[in-house]
Amino acid sequence: MYYDKRMITPVVACNIYITAAASHASTLLSLLHRAQDHCRELRRASQHNKRDDTTKQHAVAIVHAYADIPYDRSSFHLAGNAGKSTFVLCFVFASRIH
Repeated sequence: MYYDKRMITPVVACNIYITAAASHASTLLSLLHRAQDHCRELRRASQHNKRDDTTKQHAVAIVHAYADIPYDRSSFHLAGNAGKSTFVLCFVFASRIH
């Protein structure tokens, strides 16, 4: 965990590996888009809360890192405010791929 001296809030980063065959590419893309929308909603909600003046404390983002075709898995990178990253991580885990 990294602490920025200008912020009180810890920043975290993690990789999320999801095993899914190439036939699930559209499902993975949908999951990524929904998770990115969730990040935007969390940032927007935090920015409306005027307790904190620093928008850096509200930062959270998720991106597709790579597709590991031989192992049928994809990797997403998640980084940001520890609390908001946890919400996004739980959102991804709770979203099932059928």
